[in-house]
Amino acid sequence: MINPNMASSVFMKLHNLLFHFGQLIFDKTSTIFLGLFMTFYGCKFAWDISYKILFKHKLEVEDIVKPLLIVSCVTVVMSTSGYIEEWVVRPFYNLAVGLTTITAALTGELTGNPTIVDMLHLVDQRLNKVVFHPLSSIEVGWGFHLYIGIIILMALYIFVWVLFLALIVVSIFRFMTFYAISPLIIVSLFFPQTRSIAIAGFKSLLHGVLSLFMAGVAMGLTIVVIGDDTSLFFTEGNMKNDWVFSEQYFTLVMISLISISFHLKAPKIAANLANIDDGAGPEAAVAGLGTMAVMTGKTAMGRMGGKLAGRSARGAGKGASGLGRYGYDKFKNGKGAASLIEHMTGRVS
Repeated sequence: MINPNMASSVFMKLHNLLFHFGQLIFDKTSTIFLGLFMTFYGCKFAWDISYKILFKHKLEVEDIVKPLLIVSCVTVVMSTSGYIEEWVVRPFYNLAVGLTTITAALTGELTGNPTIVDMLHLVDQRLNKVVFHPLSSIEVGWGFHLYIGIIILMALYIFVWVLFLALIVVSIFRFMTFYAISPLIIVSLFFPQTRSIAIAGFKSLLHGVLSLFMAGVAMGLTIVVIGDDTSLFFTEGNMKNDWVFSEQYFTLVMISLISISFHLKAPKIAANLANIDDGAGPEAAVAGLGTMAVMTGKTAMGRMGGKLAGRSARGAGKGASGLGRYGYDKFKNGKGAASLIEHMTGRVS
C-alpha cells in the first residue's frame, strides 16, 4: 500500500520549493539585470533627448519625466522579490489552485471548502482502493489469471497517477521559471526588440495556470466516474477468481484508459488556450515509458515477420531476375516477345 498522502506531500514540497528557489534566483540576478537596464535605457534616453534637441528643436516635459518614472519604477520593483511574488506570481498561482479547488468541489466527494490538498488526499485514497488494496490481499494458491489481472490494473492506474503528478510538476515548474527569470522579463518589456521575451514569459505563466487546472479537471472526472461504488472494487465479497476479468474489472480498465486519454490531452488544450507551441515534453516522455512494453512486443513480432518476408522477397527476386535474363537473351537473339510468353506459360503449367 502506498503512502495515503503521497500526492499531497509531493505537491507541498514543490509548493515550498517554488517560492523559495524562485526568490533565491531573483535575488541573485536582479542586480545584474538592473545594471544592464540602466546602461541600455540610459543610452536610449540620451539618444532620444539629443535627437529631439538637435534635429527637431523641440523638447517637452513628458520626454524627460516619462523615462525618469520608468527608471524609478523598475528600480523599486527589482530591489526586492516581494513585489513580483505578491503582484504577479502568487496571484496567478492562487488562480490556478483556486480553479482546481472548484473542480474538487464539483466531484461531490468533498464537503465544505475543499483545497487542492484535499483533492490530492482523495486521489491517493482512490488509488489505494482500486489498486493497492487487491495487491496487498493476494494469497498463495490463487489462479494465475488473477495475478495477471491485478498487475494490469495496477499498471494502468499507476500510469494515471504518474501522468497527474507530471502535469502538476510541470505546471509548478512554469511558475518557478517565471519567478526566476522575472528580472529579464521586466527589463525586456521596455525595449521593442526584446518585448517578445516578456510576452512569451507571460504566455508560459498562463500555460502553467491552465495546465494545473486541466490536470484537476482530468483527475476530477476520473474520481467522479469511479465514485465510491464498492461493487467495482476488490473486496472480500468478490475478490477471488470471479472478480478479475469480470464486468466490474473491465469497467475499471475502461475508466483508466479514458483517464489516460484525458491527461494526455490536457497539456495540449492548455497550450492551445495560451496560444503557445508546446512540443513533446515531459508528458510525452511519461507516455513513452507507458508504451515501452507494447513496443517491445511489437518489435519482437516485427523481427519474426521481417525474416519471413525477407525469405519470400529473396525468392521472388531470384525468380524475377532469372526471368529477366531469359527475356533479354531472347530479345537479343531476335526471337521476340512470343518466345518469352511461351517460356512463362510453360513454367506455369
